Amino acid sequence: MVHGLEKFKKYFENHTSQYVFIGGTACDILMDKLGAPFRATKDLDMVLIIEALDSSFGDTFWQFIEDGGYEHREKGTDENQFYRFTEPKNSSFPKMIELFSKFPNEI
Repeated sequence: MVHGLEKFKKYFENHTSQYVFIGGTACDILMDKLGAPFRATKDLDMVLIIEALDSSFGDTFWQFIEDGGYEHREKGTDENQFYRFTEPKNSSFPKMIELFSKFPNEI
């Protein structure tokens, strides 16, 4: 299981329709449900569903970032924009969170 995934799920239990995991995180979840081994990934990659976001999601997200004490907060500058949060002071939080959206200006 991805480190910190359960903590993330607990914070965002009321927002499950506003994001989707992709990449290694999604594969890890699916393989775990099948009872099959899968290589560990250190980050949570997710796509935000902008059309479904509300202010409560934003409040929860920033509380999660603050509670985790994420030291590095990066924003991509290329056409494919992303947001990355790394090095949490609280070791129970995911080591890295990456956000992607088809409407990056709306994040």
